[in-house]
Amino acid sequence: MAGPSKPPEKKQSSLTSFFTINGLSKKHAVGSSAPGTSSNSSSNTTKPKAPEHNKSSSATPAPEPSRKRPLRETSDNGKERPLRSAKRARPIVDEEDSEDSEDPSIEKAAPNRPSIPDSSASLSRTELYAYNADRQGADAQITVGDEEDTAVRRKKEELHKKFVKKLGHPDSLSSFRRRELQGESESPGVEGADEDGGADFEEEELAPAKTKKKGAKTGKLTPHGDSVGYKFRFFGEDARIAAKELSIVCIPGKFRFDEHPSEAHLDRFASASIPVHRLNVHVKRLVAAGHKVGVVRQLETAALKKAGDNRNAPFVRKLTNVYTKGTYIDETGELDQSTEGTASPAGGYLLCLTESAAKGSGTDEKVDIGIIAVQPATGDIIYDDFEDGFMRREIETRLLHISPCEILIVGDLSKATDKLVQHLSGSSTNVFGDRSRVERIPKSKTMAVEASSHVTQFYAGKTEDEDERSKVLLAKVLKLPEPVTICLSAMITHLTEYGLEHIFDLTKYFQSFSTRQHMLINGTTLESLEVYRNATDHSEKGSLLWALDKTYTRPGRRLLRKWIGRPLLDQKRLEERVSAVEELLENQSTFKVDKLVGMLKSTRADLERNLIRIYYGKCSRPELLATLQTLQKISVEYARVKTPADSGFNSSLISEALCSLPGVGDIVNSYLDKINAQAARKDDKYTFFRDEEETEDITNHKLGIAAVEADLDAHRKDAAAKLSKKTPITYVTVAGIEYLIEVPNSDLKHVPASWAKISGTKKVSRFHTPDVMRLMNERDQHKEALAAACDAAFTSLLQSLAAEYQPLRDAVSSLATLDCLLSLAQVASLPGYTKPTFLPITTPPTITITSGRHPIAEHTLPDGYIPLPPPLSPPRP
Repeated sequence: MAGPSKPPEKKQSSLTSFFTINGLSKKHAVGSSAPGTSSNSSSNTTKPKAPEHNKSSSATPAPEPSRKRPLRETSDNGKERPLRSAKRARPIVDEEDSEDSEDPSIEKAAPNRPSIPDSSASLSRTELYAYNADRQGADAQITVGDEEDTAVRRKKEELHKKFVKKLGHPDSLSSFRRRELQGESESPGVEGADEDGGADFEEEELAPAKTKKKGAKTGKLTPHGDSVGYKFRFFGEDARIAAKELSIVCIPGKFRFDEHPSEAHLDRFASASIPVHRLNVHVKRLVAAGHKVGVVRQLETAALKKAGDNRNAPFVRKLTNVYTKGTYIDETGELDQSTEGTASPAGGYLLCLTESAAKGSGTDEKVDIGIIAVQPATGDIIYDDFEDGFMRREIETRLLHISPCEILIVGDLSKATDKLVQHLSGSSTNVFGDRSRVERIPKSKTMAVEASSHVTQFYAGKTEDEDERSKVLLAKVLKLPEPVTICLSAMITHLTEYGLEHIFDLTKYFQSFSTRQHMLINGTTLESLEVYRNATDHSEKGSLLWALDKTYTRPGRRLLRKWIGRPLLDQKRLEERVSAVEELLENQSTFKVDKLVGMLKSTRADLERNLIRIYYGKCSRPELLATLQTLQKISVEYARVKTPADSGFNSSLISEALCSLPGVGDIVNSYLDKINAQAARKDDKYTFFRDEEETEDITNHKLGIAAVEADLDAHRKDAAAKLSKKTPITYVTVAGIEYLIEVPNSDLKHVPASWAKISGTKKVSRFHTPDVMRLMNERDQHKEALAAACDAAFTSLLQSLAAEYQPLRDAVSSLATLDCLLSLAQVASLPGYTKPTFLPITTPPTITITSGRHPIAEHTLPDGYIPLPPPLSPPRP
């Protein structure tokens, strides 16, 4: 007879013993042939009765191995993670067990169910590695559970990533608000859309928008960051530079485009954005800081692309505009150069420079230099070819006179020349006004031959008319020196990138810098006499230009700068200019002078720059209207002046300038008759032309739009009939979506299934019928085609007006001459100024000054300037 059973020793059990397999414990509890051992586990939720287990264990002759998972030592102090759900253990449960189990998905055992006895306490460590089919099944069960746990964790991580991408970026909330306003959350495409649709906002921003295939269902519309027409974006290193220069926010991300390992943890590029309507303002600030800016635009529209052959391809985007400091021309004219700051304004020239060795070395080193300077904003072109010595005084003089804001160097420069260019262009306190942008291009050994061929081909297409002007044009260009031809070829190639190469068609304004009609003042003299800037803080205030500048217009100010820096050498022209100033001074406060001053004061537009923008085809509609109306006003003011005698002035310089003003009246009026002034002021391209002047394409598309709108209006009766209404329905517009049909939610039973729900509220739902969607697509195609036709007609108008550039530019030049003469007359009216007297040409060079005063010191000193009493004259022999 067996003695009393020994109570089991208390041993530490793993956490797996707290969980049982549903149905398996019940099978053992009802008296199966394989009873188990007693369980030593203690659970906080379910606790089996110990006496019953002990009693059953004493009656058991030979315990069988349990199907429970044995205890295994792990890194968690021998405790393994328990099973998450009994449902995942179903593969090892018998069919009868599963039939007895009412709910196999319950995770914890019922209180009246005893748990499976744990036999891991009686197994030694070596027995863990013995083969046992039951234990192998248990191990397989845990493996399957771990794999399923890993899959669940991976799924949760993916969902978390999608959540972060959808709501973790700064534009997420705004994008959702836009969707709600557009009613997309209730559109039919949302319900059938993919779960991942619209979550990866960054990829949709960077990738071009794609259209659906023909016949496919339209899904949810996701806002596109840089294609919805409200902002421009910078990426990578460009975003960092733009954020620094424009004081805008830079969203962190990758700055490099070469997949550098240091940025491997980042999943998107750094970005910054600016509004579309502020593009000109921000581009002006970037180019003023010396950067080269490119603008990429989308060239296709949605409606036309949907109806085109390439509807399945991405939208085409190309580099449409490139700007630098010397080539930027906006609708307001020049870059704003501060006259109150630490630098004088730059001349706005783009200068090309090339150098070749002449002879000598060391202190006797000489070089041949060719230059060509272009002012894209006015069309002026200056060229020169000269030999320079070791000190490079000649090139310094020309650089200081021209004051380029951008320098293009062809080939290599000598050390002395390169040092001078770097010194003048690299300082913000130089006479250029600011740091100049410097670009270099290589120079091949056959550059001279290639440049001559390139220039000849460039002008060959412009001499097809076989007129005298074309022959003179080509002959003048082909006679240019070889270094100048090289610079001209390089400048044509350079400006082609910016679309400004047509400026070289204006060969009338080709001027040589080393002309004998003007005095050539070297750079040292310009600095010593403080002609353009003072020597104290290098600003314009306190310079000779500042003291004499009383002009009213920008063209007049630019011309006065040329007059001061390049004095005349021809005595006859000097006397004409002095007599013109004297006549204006004598007739001061008279009607004819006051009329001239009033006309100049009312001319606020920079006509010189506006005309060159018209010539380039970059003029806007309001700007074109303002320019033409200003020229019309000027021509009407002096419409009665037919000959110099009708001007009322005796000076030939003033009379000839006034006679050239009325000549532009007929040209300006012929173009103003085609324009609708009210639409031009509002920049309305659709009604810019008067009805009689519209092109055939514009008229056809307008008629097409009217026909579609008539069909939409007639469709109201059909829609009302389907809704069982007698009166035609009324279209509504919500959140910019037109032709919506509102149906009360109580009447939704009458709505056909073919109608597409766009949006809705608690009371009404809004739909688009198939006919409405078809007609709206047709109307959008007509609208986009109409916009393209209006732009083409406006471009054609600018091209025809550009053919009249020469007479219009001559009238503006005459206006600038009158402005400069009035400015000098205003200075001459100040106390103590007198008219100079010119001696005959045969007289030896002599200058005599009595009671001379310094004009700049007189303006700047607070207590006035005491004149020099004794006369200043050369000594007599």
